[in-house]
Amino acid sequence: MKCANDVELDSILYKWFIQNSSEGVPISRIKIQLKVLNFNYKLGGSKESQASSGWLEKFKNRHEIRQLSIVREKLSSDTEAGNSFIAELQDLIVE
Repeated sequence: MKCANDVELDSILYKWFIQNSSEGVPISRIKIQLKVLNFNYKLGGSKESQASSGWLEKFKNRHEIRQLSIVREKLSSDTEAGNSFIAELQDLIVE
């Protein structure tokens, strides 16, 4: 990948990764690859750069990242609001 500054790009991407993962944001391989291309472009790198699978594996190894997808706990649903919506929808259908 043609970068303005490989060290700076790596640092920015890793900070982004840590921030998002600590907030429980799901992070996939493609999300990291798109984000590094975006950061690279903003730092003056080439638009035609590609974040290959090999690059991603090296990034993960440098920062000891073992798993990219972060699974969050299911949020509890608002059953009262759901039941209210169902009742209103049924009334609309009947009308």
